[in-house]
Amino acid sequence: MLAESTTAKPLQPGSDWPMYRHDPALTAVSPLRGGLGEAPTLAWSLDLGGPKVVAERVLVHDVTGDGQDEFLTLGAGTVTCRDSRGQLLWKLDNFPNATVVDVRDFAGDGSRGLLMTTFLAGKVDTYMVSGGTGKAIHLWRDENNFGGQTRIGRLLPGVAGVHIAATASGQTPPASQGGFVRLVSFEKGLDRPHHRIRHFITGVFYAPLILFADLDGDCRPEMVVISHEQIWAFDPDSGRQTFYSGYGPSIRTYMATVAAIKLQPQDACPALVMLNPSLPGLKAVQQDGKTFARELWKVVVGGKEDQYQKQVALTPAGPALVYDLEHDGRYQILVSIKNEHGDGGTFLAVFDAKTGKRLVELPEAEVVAVDDLDGDGKPEVLLRRGKELHIARWKAGDFQSIWQGEDVLPVLRPIPSEGDLKLAWPGGHPPGGNATLWRETADSPRFLLRFPEGVRSCRLGPKRSSSMKPWETSLLQKNLRSRLSGTGRKLSLSWPTRSYTAMSRRPRPPIWRRRHWSLIWPASAGLWSAMRPANTCWLRRQARWSAFFWNTLTRYLNSWWTLPALGRWSATWMATAKTTSWRPWSMPGVGRLVSSSTATARKSTGSSCCPA
Repeated sequence: MLAESTTAKPLQPGSDWPMYRHDPALTAVSPLRGGLGEAPTLAWSLDLGGPKVVAERVLVHDVTGDGQDEFLTLGAGTVTCRDSRGQLLWKLDNFPNATVVDVRDFAGDGSRGLLMTTFLAGKVDTYMVSGGTGKAIHLWRDENNFGGQTRIGRLLPGVAGVHIAATASGQTPPASQGGFVRLVSFEKGLDRPHHRIRHFITGVFYAPLILFADLDGDCRPEMVVISHEQIWAFDPDSGRQTFYSGYGPSIRTYMATVAAIKLQPQDACPALVMLNPSLPGLKAVQQDGKTFARELWKVVVGGKEDQYQKQVALTPAGPALVYDLEHDGRYQILVSIKNEHGDGGTFLAVFDAKTGKRLVELPEAEVVAVDDLDGDGKPEVLLRRGKELHIARWKAGDFQSIWQGEDVLPVLRPIPSEGDLKLAWPGGHPPGGNATLWRETADSPRFLLRFPEGVRSCRLGPKRSSSMKPWETSLLQKNLRSRLSGTGRKLSLSWPTRSYTAMSRRPRPPIWRRRHWSLIWPASAGLWSAMRPANTCWLRRQARWSAFFWNTLTRYLNSWWTLPALGRWSATWMATAKTTSWRPWSMPGVGRLVSSSTATARKSTGSSCCPA
């Protein structure tokens, strides 16, 4: 029974079912007013399922630039900013489904700007909001966006603040298919955005990629846009389009990774080197930034060119795509390839950027970082293979490991938000670019590695001599007697300053039948040759040699001359043989890792880690 009521329109036949938000206008307001005479009872209910979504999201961040955190509350249609005491600072209404993209000093004056988007009915509006006042400036609107890319960071040299480059594709019919290219800066203030580039491109334009490079060789970088085997270039100062060219049949490129590099130091203009899973493969495009772009070489991985194939997967082997591994101006492309031969295997492949020639393959390896660790001007490569971290050098067309350790990770510097400006990567991926290691100080040769027991400051040193002092010889003899226990495991022989690795004996299958093996090899033998499983005669000879070595070692273990001789047999060589697509992984003993922390010294695979 209602205490008060107002006359309502009579119900139409069959209209007694409740309507969402009460009426076709979705007002959610009932004409009835007053209280109920008695508490209503639940007649029936139905669980419609679906996740429970919170009504508001809270972001804690310094949005005013005063060094104190504020609370930013994003509701269904409002954005509210409060200080740490709950005092309202500002509020934005009619901001449906708001999202904070980034909070930065966009103007370069110490203030904070909030790059925000709203979404409603397929339309995405982008705003710049002043964190101090809450004033919102509308930047642009995208409708039915198929895909694109947004890069935020210091994109323009000499221009204050943080800049935004964005592409979008897709329109609502009857508008022509195409997309927008935009570049905006805020050096004049957050409320006065400088729209440097604002172009609409029609045609085959889907999820375009962005990079910044000097395509025409005039020492001024252009904003470069790539989509479906086409290149556009724009002048960031004047905003005009300076270059367009197609370089091949139109295929998907929005999953590609592209780098702008000079294939030779004397080249006037850079080429575009691309890794495209839709090829699948790699290619290089030569161009002059003014009149032409043409394909220089192309490598199809897997033997069949098909942009819709799903069998072969290609990704950059590390955070970047190309590296100058010998510091001679000639680049190598490092690619991770999966299932090229239909066996599900993954390996790192190195290609010459100038010719596209495949140089070497390394099974189950990933590039973590490339950095000059010893200060000789040539970078070292940090590779992860399973639980092992390898520090390697690129010499004579192959990787040569100079140190390795299990359960060790490098401490890397974060890649800036803009990434490598000369590198384009698929939209939605984290910034791309080479990662370097944290140093003890800014210009220190010491770099940081995380060991199981903690972070250490390390440096690369010269190879330690295999000569041993007399007191170390007697201590090694004592350790050998106690630790060669027949377990078949590598044993670490430690004392205050040094550690060596030996292998205990255990009956095993013939060496040529085993998938993995370890051999003790004379340090004076130099680089070891590739061990191939098919060469069983050679392996039988090595097995007999290995048995002779161990028999001699155990027979004369108590002899005074055995231990100095063991010092000369100081390098342990490890190799993994595979029955298909096997390639050597050479690990000559050419260096050692010196750690400043107090820890057990190690010496293995021709290198060592010991206290400095």
